[in-house]
Amino acid sequence: MILKIQKRVAVCEVPLKSFIAQRRKLILIVAASLAFATKAALSVTTYGTNDILFWEADIRKIQSDGGLALYRDGAVPTLGGKHYGVERFNQPPFMVHAFRAGGVAAAVSGIPFRVWLRITCAAADIGILLLVRGIMGIGSQLALSRLLPVALSPVLILVSGFHGNTDSVMVLFLLLSIYLVQSGRPAWQAGAALGMAANIKVIPLIFVPVILMYLPTTRRRVEFALSAAGIWLAGSMPYFARDPALVFRSVFGYSGVSNYWGLSAIASLISGDALKAYRAFGKPLALAAALVASWGIHLWAGRASLFLRCAFIAFLFLFVLSGFGTQYLVWLAPWSAVFPWRKVRWHYALSSVFLCAYYGLWSRGKWYLANTLEVTPHPPKEALVAILAVACWVSVGAMVIVCGQELRKQLGRNHQSMSGAASQ
Repeated sequence: MILKIQKRVAVCEVPLKSFIAQRRKLILIVAASLAFATKAALSVTTYGTNDILFWEADIRKIQSDGGLALYRDGAVPTLGGKHYGVERFNQPPFMVHAFRAGGVAAAVSGIPFRVWLRITCAAADIGILLLVRGIMGIGSQLALSRLLPVALSPVLILVSGFHGNTDSVMVLFLLLSIYLVQSGRPAWQAGAALGMAANIKVIPLIFVPVILMYLPTTRRRVEFALSAAGIWLAGSMPYFARDPALVFRSVFGYSGVSNYWGLSAIASLISGDALKAYRAFGKPLALAAALVASWGIHLWAGRASLFLRCAFIAFLFLFVLSGFGTQYLVWLAPWSAVFPWRKVRWHYALSSVFLCAYYGLWSRGKWYLANTLEVTPHPPKEALVAILAVACWVSVGAMVIVCGQELRKQLGRNHQSMSGAASQ
């Protein structure tokens, strides 16, 4: 009798598990659809930030004088007949081709480039979610609880839907590279994906050491490196070939805006000389920290997933980095899936509140154009945003600790497995 009951329960469990899995999948689809619809609505009804002004000026410069002139001369953003200062171009050469194509799409369709850009980022966010799902696994309640914060991330909604930058597309290709490595695909495919990520922005290069150390053989490392370099160089032609020194200085010399993020903000409170010194050494320090951390993880937590390793590098790099842009917070959005909600909720909340306050301040509460090229609209509110920026930075530091704790767990598991093997 008991055996019969057990068999009936086992038979019923199969459709029940399938039903639960379908419901979880439906919830995720609904969440991603709502987020995409919100981003699409923002992209159509708002102008964005002054980054949009920069991109529009870049397109005009490319169309009039060519891509190399954009690196040499920069471009002048304009709005309503008002001209701002020259903005130096610091994007990889591939983006010249992308902006040229965006300008053609805008001219042919009548849809402004700013809409095309942000819709593309919104679509990239869906790809980010799918890749995180593929990396983390499918079908468990735990996976859903970790994927929903990515699907509904206010950071992704605000940056992709309102801000207007290419960070989501860059993160998409970075995650594709990680997915290809962890799933055992050919190393050249993963390298090609990383090369495309670096064609969007060069920041993915900080993950190259940790990926190379994760790959098991020298041959796979060489395949990965050559493929990544080849794709980057191919995307950079012909501009890199025409003036490699100019392109290299423009792309790799950029450090972001200083004095209101993290250690650079602390340095600015000490003295002007301290801020100047940190501006000079902050980026090399962040790069060195990423390299040392990659080596340390390789030595002490060798069985940690590549996704967790990259999470630690991302949080650490942004915590130490001297320059900052609000869109950089997109770099951190996917990694929250590594941890239970209770461990990421404060960073999730503080980064979201900070972005809302920041864009609200610079758009004068109208949420149409957040233009930091204009005079600060309200000093008390600016002070509040500065406090929230510090709180957000502290939360990034807390996530470095959380990542370190998880890596230490991996180290403990390594010791246990080694002890068990030795006892056998």
